[in-house]
Amino acid sequence: MKFKEIRLYPSLFYLDVFISKDLGLLQKIFKKRYGLKKCDFKGTQINEVATIDSGKKSILKGETRIYTIIGSIKKHDIIVHEINHVLDHLNRLTNIDINESSTEWKSMFLEYLFTEIIKENYQ
Repeated sequence: MKFKEIRLYPSLFYLDVFISKDLGLLQKIFKKRYGLKKCDFKGTQINEVATIDSGKKSILKGETRIYTIIGSIKKHDIIVHEINHVLDHLNRLTNIDINESSTEWKSMFLEYLFTEIIKENYQ
């Protein structure tokens, strides 16, 4: 399992990236990191993006995060697919206007995320 946090500029939000196919291990990590109970983790799957409000007793102490679980760092098509969803989640959290006049910013943001995800600087 690999993990990293990526700052979602220009916001103050972060993306938590998990590279793993082991849902059992991820369930334990999510309990500690986000304060999730087993029933809250149900339905979580590989190759997904979600926004989560962590519990007050978790490591993140109530912070809102976007996370993605990616099964393999080598599946670039899946990474591109998932980071597009990250942009949607960020839009919902910040109300950043994403339209035809923001295509350059959107392209640069997607390029930034892709580059950060494929870098081998994971914990």
